Amino acid sequence: MYRADIEANYSILKGQETINKRFSDIFNTMNFGFDGDRPYPQTGEFNWKSQTLYIGFNYRFGGGKNRTLKPKRRDAYEKEGSGGII
Repeated sequence: MYRADIEANYSILKGQETINKRFSDIFNTMNFGFDGDRPYPQTGEFNWKSQTLYIGFNYRFGGGKNRTLKPKRRDAYEKEGSGGII
């Protein structure tokens, strides 16, 4: 069993938007065949409907301007005067 896919991506508007196109199983080779002899002689074949076309659209909001803020530093991550085990 094997198949070959082809995909193309195209960026527009300074990389903020991307259009994706993908075509699966371009040679229509995705099938399965078998031969058997138990419990009796038999042969068979199965063909998937594997040829599909996908078109996608992505938009990136914000352009990465709003990044997560680092946590505030504490005084050596300890509070002064903290107690211990008594």
